[in-house]
Amino acid sequence: MQHMQTLKPQVTTAIAIQTVLAVLIVIPIENAVAETDGKGALHHTNLGKLCDLAANLANTADQIKAKLGEVRTAVNKEKKIKQTAFVAAGNFKPPNATVAFATSLIGLKVDKVAGNLLTAADQTAAAALNAGLAAGAVQEIFSVLEQLTKDTGASSSAESVCLIKGGPGDGANGNGIKKSDPGNIGKCFTLAGGDAGEASDPFSVKDKLSAKLTGDGLFTSAAAGRAGAGCPVTNIDTNSFGKNGAAITTLNLAGGIIRLATGGSNDHQSSGIISHTTTATEAAHLYDAIGAYQTVIQTIQTSLLGEISKLAEADWKTAKTDTDVKTAFIATGLATPDTEELPDTLEATYKDYLAGRGRWSQGIEDGDLQNAYTKTVYAQQKRQKDLLQLAAKQEKCPTGTTGDDTKKKECNKHHDNQTNCETLQCTYDENAADGKKCKP
Repeated sequence: MQHMQTLKPQVTTAIAIQTVLAVLIVIPIENAVAETDGKGALHHTNLGKLCDLAANLANTADQIKAKLGEVRTAVNKEKKIKQTAFVAAGNFKPPNATVAFATSLIGLKVDKVAGNLLTAADQTAAAALNAGLAAGAVQEIFSVLEQLTKDTGASSSAESVCLIKGGPGDGANGNGIKKSDPGNIGKCFTLAGGDAGEASDPFSVKDKLSAKLTGDGLFTSAAAGRAGAGCPVTNIDTNSFGKNGAAITTLNLAGGIIRLATGGSNDHQSSGIISHTTTATEAAHLYDAIGAYQTVIQTIQTSLLGEISKLAEADWKTAKTDTDVKTAFIATGLATPDTEELPDTLEATYKDYLAGRGRWSQGIEDGDLQNAYTKTVYAQQKRQKDLLQLAAKQEKCPTGTTGDDTKKKECNKHHDNQTNCETLQCTYDENAADGKKCKP
C-alpha cells in the first residue's frame, strides 16, 4: 500500500531571517534622546533635518538587510511548497504531472534567485559604502556641534550660536541644547532611528532638502543671522573653524549641503542650505548614495522578489510567456524542446498547480517536513534503482526471434549465464563456447 503524507491543515511557521550580507555602518556617537519641536523652522530645526538625513544614510545597511530578509522568507516559503508537494505525492510511485511541474518550476526560480543574489551582494556592498561616506560627510559639521553642546561649560562663541544659549531643559526650543537635552539634533549624536524613505525619495532627501534656504531663510527670521540680532551662525564658520583667519571665502559643510559665505559681518545673505535638486553638483557623496541605494533596491524588487512572485502568477496567458514555466513543462515531458509557444491544453495542469500551492504551503501534518522530504527522496531513489535492476533481468532479445542465428548471437552476447538463459527460456550449456551457452 502506498505511503502518503497528510497535508497539514494549518500551521504557523516562524522562519528566522538570515541575511545574505552583514554590512554594518558603525559611527561611535554617544546616545541621546531626540525630541520634537512644534515651533517654527529655527536654527536647530534646519540642522535637525540634516541630523535626520545623516541617520537615514547610516541605517542603509539595516534597511537593505531587511529587504534581503524578505527574499529569504519568500524563498523558504517556496522551498516548503516544493518539498510538501513532493512528500504528499507518496513514496512508491512517480509524482503526477502537476507535482512534477511544481517541483521543477520552483527549483528553476529558486536557482535563478540564488544567482541574482550574487549581483545583489555586490550592489549592497557598494550602497553601504556610499551611504557610509555620505553619512560621515553630513555628520562632519556635528562633530563641532558636539563640542558646542557639552553637558558642562560653554565658550563665548558657543553661546552666540544659539544652541546652548538659555537655561538647561529647553532643548526642544533650540535653547539650552546639550548632549543630555539634544532636541532636534539628537540623531546627530546617535545616528539611530533613520528610515529608508520612499522608493521615489530614498533617505527622504526631497523632504529634508525640499528647497534651497538662503539669507534670512537659512535659519528664518527668528534666528536671522544679522549682526547683533537673532542667532548668527558666523561664529561657527569664523570662531570655530577659523574661516576668517584663514582667509577662506566659502566653507562647505555637511558634505556640501551647508554652504557658508563671508560678507556683511554676521550677515549670511550669500550662505545657504542646498536643495535636493542640486545634489549631483553640490553634494556628490549624497548623490552617489542615492543612486547606489536605488540600484540595489531595484535588483531586490525585480530580480529577487519579482522572480519569486511569478511562481504565483494567476493569469495563464502571462505565465506561459515565462521561460521558466516553459522549461519546467519541457523538463516534465509535458512539452517538447522544440515547442515555441506552450499550448493552451497545458492550462489545466497550470491551474492545478496554482490550486495545489495553497494546500502545499501548509506543510505536512506531523510538522517535520525536512525529515519526511529526506525519507521520500530516499524511497524514490530506491524505487528507481529497483526498476533498473528489474529491467536488467528482463529479456533483451525481441520476442519470437530465438531461431534467428544473428539475433540469437546478440542475445548470447549479453545473457551468457545460466540465470539469464532461464529467463529467456533457453537451456544453459556450460561446456559450450562463450557466446553459445544459451541454447533455444
